[in-house]
Amino acid sequence: MDSFTPAVAAKAPVDLNPSPVSSTVAQAQTVDAAKTVDAAKEAQATQEAEAAQDAEAADDVEAAQAAEAADVAQAAQDAQATQDAQATQDATDTQAADAAQQAQTPTVTEADIEAAKQELPDVELTRNPAGTDPSAEVTAQNQQVQTALQELGMVAPAHVTGFYGSITEGAIKSFQYEQGMTVTGNYDAATRDAMAAEIAERRAAEAQGITAPAVDLPDTYTAVTDQQLADIMPNATDEQRAQYLDPLNEAMEEFNISTPERQAAFLSQIAAETADLQYMSEISPNPEHGDYYGRGMLQLTHESNYTEAGNALGTDLTANPDQVATDADLAARTGAWYFNDRGLNQQADQGRIGAVTLGVNGGYNGVDRRLEAYDTALDVLRQQAE
Repeated sequence: MDSFTPAVAAKAPVDLNPSPVSSTVAQAQTVDAAKTVDAAKEAQATQEAEAAQDAEAADDVEAAQAAEAADVAQAAQDAQATQDAQATQDATDTQAADAAQQAQTPTVTEADIEAAKQELPDVELTRNPAGTDPSAEVTAQNQQVQTALQELGMVAPAHVTGFYGSITEGAIKSFQYEQGMTVTGNYDAATRDAMAAEIAERRAAEAQGITAPAVDLPDTYTAVTDQQLADIMPNATDEQRAQYLDPLNEAMEEFNISTPERQAAFLSQIAAETADLQYMSEISPNPEHGDYYGRGMLQLTHESNYTEAGNALGTDLTANPDQVATDADLAARTGAWYFNDRGLNQQADQGRIGAVTLGVNGGYNGVDRRLEAYDTALDVLRQQAE
């Protein structure tokens, strides 16, 4: 059987010698492709570099922000630490002040107060009319009150007479004023309770060794002004204030009368003793005092006081006592010296205007004027201190 053999298809001719044109085009395409690849690589490299740069910049910003945040946090921590330290110090200071105050406050029991109360009459008493002779019972009751006032430093031993006169009345007025009570000068149940409590506290303080704390005096003296002096002594004329204001301030500075409390006590006594700077010597001198009757702002009296003041101030006041009234500086300095020398600054520190009055006057003449002037002086001088 004859077999059939298919014919083999003809192959396409092989271009063994491509044309120059097609070869150049191909080469150019190859070059362009290479350039495109290079450009793409270069662009990619640039993008990567820029990205890296941006990342580095972002890292720098983040680091700066973190550093700034750390600084702020540290500053806040330091401020809090400072605040905490100040609060701790303030608390320590407060505790120390409280402890000091507590240490200066005596322990007083109800039994202490009751014991003191039993020493006082449980009746109402008033001033005995002049020239009368109280009964033995009233005399004994008056003596009990006067003995208590003596213990409070408000009357002298010579005033414990059993006769309720101007000195006893003035002392009770001053005590009531110091206690913030209604000032009547009468001895009543409320006055009895207040006197017993005060006596018990003083006895407890003495038994417990507690003394009044020292007062911190100002580093710089604050002068009393003309207007303040006019408020305190409204009857003083412009000429009198001009004459005595500077000597007063110089004397107060010299003898440590430098707080509102001390100045108020001193000036209120001057207001009463001189009728607001109008009289620098007694109008009707006591003949028993001879040449050494009251002169100056606190009416210096007795030869011994003139001698003592003269020695302290470096001036012979015994030979020429009139200069205490005629020399404005000496009128002020003798008063300020006496006030300081007799411990009245310390009485003024504690608001014991009764003891101040007794120390200056020896009694309670013009007590109402003294208390009124003290009220006014304390008010106007404390306003300036604030």
